[in-house]
Parts: sequence; C-alpha cells; structure tokens
Amino acid sequence: MAAGPFIGYPELLSGLVAAPLIAMLVAPLISKLAAREARFDLSAILWAGLGLKFLATVARYLTIYSLYDGGGDAATYDVHGSRLAASFRELDFVVDVAQQVPGTGFLRYVTGVVYVFTFDDQFAGFLVFAAFTFVGVLAAFAAVRTALPDADHRLYVSLVMLWPSLLFWPASIGKDSWMILAIGLTSWGAAKMYTRERGGFFLGGIGLLATAMLRPHVTLLLFVAMFVGYLLRPGRPRRARRGRAARSGGGFAKVLGVAALLVVGSIVATETEQFFEIGELSTEGVNEALAETSRRSSQGGGGFTPVDVSNPVNYPWAAVTVLFRPFPFEAHNAQALASSIEGIVLLGLLASSRRALLDAPRMLRRRPFVAYSAAYTLMFVYAFAAIGNFGILSRQRSQLLPLVFVFVVLPKVRSSPTSAQPADKAEDKLAADQPQVNP
Repeated sequence: MAAGPFIGYPELLSGLVAAPLIAMLVAPLISKLAAREARFDLSAILWAGLGLKFLATVARYLTIYSLYDGGGDAATYDVHGSRLAASFRELDFVVDVAQQVPGTGFLRYVTGVVYVFTFDDQFAGFLVFAAFTFVGVLAAFAAVRTALPDADHRLYVSLVMLWPSLLFWPASIGKDSWMILAIGLTSWGAAKMYTRERGGFFLGGIGLLATAMLRPHVTLLLFVAMFVGYLLRPGRPRRARRGRAARSGGGFAKVLGVAALLVVGSIVATETEQFFEIGELSTEGVNEALAETSRRSSQGGGGFTPVDVSNPVNYPWAAVTVLFRPFPFEAHNAQALASSIEGIVLLGLLASSRRALLDAPRMLRRRPFVAYSAAYTLMFVYAFAAIGNFGILSRQRSQLLPLVFVFVVLPKVRSSPTSAQPADKAEDKLAADQPQVNP
C-alpha cells in the first residue's frame, strides 16, 4: 500500500531524498520555535504539519497529472525552470525569462534557481515550494505569538499547519507558495515593529520586496495594512519613559518610521500602476483593473457572476463570497465540495469567537497587529471579490487565511473594569508575565 502512489509515477521517488533533506533544513526553525513554548507540545504540531505538507504535495502532484494531464502553471514553470537552470549552472544569471518582471517572470527565475539544486526534478521542486509555504506559516505563527501573547497560540498553529486548503493548494511550483512565504515574513516584521523588537523594519521590508517581485498589488495591500497598524501603535508605557527627552525621542522615532513607510508606499504605488498598466492609482483605474480581472476569471468550470464591489452596498456579500463560498449547493465537483465544507467550518470558528470579535474594535490601538490583520482582510476582500471562478478564488484565499485566523484566536473578552486605569494596569501585567518570544 505504501508504494501505491509511486506506481505509474516513478518521478515521485525523488521525494524519498528531497523530503528528508528539507526536513533537516527546517528542523532548526522548528526546534527554535518549540523551545520557547512550554504550555503545549508545539514541536509535535509542527512536525505533523510538515509531514502532512509532504503528503499534500504528493496529492497535488497526482491531481495535476491525473486529472489535468499535466496542464497548468506548474508545467510551464517546469519547462522554463529547466532552461534557466542550465544557464545558471554556467554562471550566466542575466537571462531572458520571457515574461514580465515583476510578475510571472520572477517566479520562472526562482524556479530556475530551485532547479539548480533539485537537478531539474519537478517533484523535488514541488517539495521545495511546499517548504516555502511551511516557512511562511511558521513566520505567521511567530508573528501572532510576538504581537498577541495572550491569544490562543495552540489553536492558531493548529489551524495554519493543518487547514486543508493551506496544505493542498500551495503545494506545487506556483505563485501561491511564494506569496504565503512573503506574507508570513511581512506579518512577522510588522509584529516586531509594533512590539518594538529589533529587526521589524528589515524583516517587513524583505517580505514586502518578496511580494512586490511577484504581485505588487498584494504588496500595496500589505503596506497599507502595516502603515495603519504602525499609526495606531501605542506609546511606550509610562514606567519605561525617562523624562521629556525620552518622550521626544520616542516621538521622533515614530516620525522617522512614518516617513520611511511613506517612501516605501510611493514606490509600491508606482510599481502597482505599472503592473496593471493603469495611468494612475485612482478609483477609476482600480475599477478598470478589477473589471478586467472579473472578465478573465469568470470563464471555464467553476465560473460565477462576481460581486460588484464598486457599489459599497455589495461589500458584505463580497466578504461572504471571498471568505466562505462556494456553498455546498454551488459545488459541482469534489474540490469545490471540500472548499465549501471549509467555508462552513471557518464560519463556525468565527461565530464561536464572536465575543472576541465584538471586542476587536477596542483592541485596535492597544494591539496594532489586530488592526493590521483587519485592514489587510478588508482590502483583500475588495481586491479579490472581482474573481468570478470558485477554483481560482479558493486558491487565492490561502493568502488571506493566516490573517483571518487571527480573529479566531483573539484573547477572550474580560469583564469590564470599573475604570480605564485598572484595565491598563491589567494589560501591562499580562504582557510582563508573558515569556519573551523572539524566535
């Protein structure tokens, strides 16, 4: 039975070498994260997540080559990756990727680099890209543990490691795997920035750069979300201040941070305009780009009429569509049915956290990572509601789930204090009691 998947697909045998090597490379990350967690067995969850990720990669590969006869983006990346890898082995790195950069051309380049180390083996390449996703969700977990020390960390890491669509869709050579890696790094950088840990701006910048090379419009969403959280970041606690000079220094540092983010934002906006070939990043230009996305994605199996988000009245239905659809009665194949079941489970998880969700607006300033997650989610819904294909939407949703899960694990609502001051003291004590996490 264990040899079943290899019958007819001998190329899967390369995984018997590639998977253990990848496990050895990520083992130090797992050990470092697990060493700082004494409340539950984090190591077991992470290793289980990695094992399931490898199995999902086999399932993804078999799906592509048994149901779709090897068609799709992965096959194209395989062809160009082999071609580019041959040049890279001869130390020729200035090559024609035959596609737009930023965009698809960048991922062809990344595939070529990966193929240098996998010797042009496609399934081994699948495993490497699956590892990108795994590291991305590790970074997302590190972000939540850093920014929300009293959230339900065990539930969060279980969700990002074991959620079926996060296991299955970004488990092949493709944009989804790279984007989840980049979004995870950006989120971890934002969490460090909000909690004043060293390296936040650098790590966030690396994540934004990684997204900008592939999908500049997602970079813009992440940047705006990061900027919102940074503006809402509270000042230092009174006991950490040392007179007027310290207060002035803190304010000056925030001004510098805002200025740096504005410079980055102007660059990202320009790249987004060029990527979509629109004259300016205005309401009209964005609506034109969304209309074109809607037209192209509504074709083929799984197509449906997308929600017109240019009318604000339609936004709630757009949010339902992006987060939870297809519904079971809209599913016409096994994959769509699985996606619909996920949507129902996600709706149930959010409903079970409704008390914390109702309290979320009060957390925005005290916990800027919540503001970051909310801003990204709201803008993602607006941008991706234009997609009119359930299959495409289910794959794209994987880029949103790590931040949606933040609202599932928010700290439980406490009974209201008699005054604002005791509430401040209670939160300060809670933060002080938490172990320092800087994985």
